[in-house]
Amino acid sequence: MPDGPNPQIFLWAPTISAFVSFINLVFVALLFKFNRQKDRTDRKIKWFQELVYSPNKEVIKNFFEVLHRLQEKTKGNSVTDNDTRIALINEAKAARTTFLAEFVDMLGPLNEKLKRNISEEVENLIDDITKILDDDTIHDFTNISPPKTTISSRVRRSKVRIFNELFGFE
Repeated sequence: MPDGPNPQIFLWAPTISAFVSFINLVFVALLFKFNRQKDRTDRKIKWFQELVYSPNKEVIKNFFEVLHRLQEKTKGNSVTDNDTRIALINEAKAARTTFLAEFVDMLGPLNEKLKRNISEEVENLIDDITKILDDDTIHDFTNISPPKTTISSRVRRSKVRIFNELFGFE
């Protein structure tokens, strides 16, 4: 039976203590880095919400409502008149112009890629609506085949894509 503590333990104690201290220091540095990065992201999102999204909720809402109303304006109507088609196309383009000027252009200083992606989606949406409305073979816009090519379905798809871009923003 040993008489006292092993003297070799006392030799290793400072090394073990230094190693544990180093590991703690690494964890503290990682936590600091993570929290700092999270704070920056949170601050960016807060500014985005306060300066861009919140003041422009109505602009976003109105844009999609105007485009959904295009489908309503064609419901049950036989839209064969070119003037009516042109008026509907111009309404879609006016909504696009307003949306881009009042909302999307404000995204540029925050994130150019976000602005570009949303601008492209809006342009593609309006191009698709224009093609649908400009198709002389379609007279009843509620029974387009396949149904996924209706104005409302195309607007819903773009709305989801735009919100995915906005909420994916960091």
